[in-house]
Amino acid sequence: MTTSSFENLPTGHVRTVVFFLSPEGVQVLLIRRKFPPFDGKLALPGGFVKLDQTPKERALEKVKKETGVDISEHFFFSLG
Repeated sequence: MTTSSFENLPTGHVRTVVFFLSPEGVQVLLIRRKFPPFDGKLALPGGFVKLDQTPKERALEKVKKETGVDISEHFFFSLG
C-alpha cells in the first residue's frame, strides 16, 4: 500500500507584479509562458500555492525561479 502526501497539492494561485524604475520609466517584469494554455505568450510570474507555503513565499519563489530576479529583500505588497 502506498501513502499519499498532500504537501504538494495546490491550494490557490498567485500572480506577481514586479515594477522596475528605469531611465525609460516604469517597467513591469513579464515571463514568456512555456506550457499551454497560451504557451509563448507574455504573462505575470506565478503559480499554484502548495499547502506548506504562504502565498507570499510562493510568489517570491516563482519570481526567482522563472526570472532569476530575487525580490525578497525589496518592498512586497500583497492584495487579496
